[in-house]
Amino acid sequence: MSDYKVTFTCNVKLGEDLYRAGDEATISEELFISIEYLKVIDSKYERIEKAPKTIDEMTVTELKKYAKDNNVDLGDAKKQKEILEAIQAAENSNDSEDGEDSETPLGE
Repeated sequence: MSDYKVTFTCNVKLGEDLYRAGDEATISEELFISIEYLKVIDSKYERIEKAPKTIDEMTVTELKKYAKDNNVDLGDAKKQKEILEAIQAAENSNDSEDGEDSETPLGE
């Protein structure tokens, strides 16, 4: 997903936010798509790529999805800290299985 830096061409209210003609704002891609056809934003806009979140920045819902997508068994983990620890333990276990254990010299 991306954000968009836009300039409004007329006064518009989006949810609780009021923008006046000439105002600049950064809006989500979802919002951009929903208002682009209304012609309330200048055709000169800037697309801003967002860096993906690290697992430390994810919410509980995002962590659960990440675990599911990466086949991580969360066991009884329910809280953010517990889920994060389960994911990190699984990833550390995978690193060791892949031979990425930096403490063991190659050829031994």
